[in-house]
Amino acid sequence: MKYISLCRLQLRHPYKILQVSEENCHSNILLTLKGYGFVDEEEEEFHSFLFSDFVPMFRRAVLQNAGKTTDLDLIYCGITNYGGGRPIIMISGRGFTHYLV
Repeated sequence: MKYISLCRLQLRHPYKILQVSEENCHSNILLTLKGYGFVDEEEEEFHSFLFSDFVPMFRRAVLQNAGKTTDLDLIYCGITNYGGGRPIIMISGRGFTHYLV
């Protein structure tokens, strides 16, 4: 399965979180994602890392979603203009939206 950085995802395109692996030795989380929303395209699954500075906010989003990750969507919204150009990621599911910057 291929790896795609979160910064290389299509802008404002939803990706379903299929699986969340445990943190590795650097406190990063490996996500298995699959894009959806285009009727004429069958998108394949891929991996991406959620780096350690996003992990606490991601865990809060999961807790707000009754502890489930499979009902969450991830959307890449661009890059910030400060702090070295960090990605802006939106996690949404079950009536809440949580931005990770």
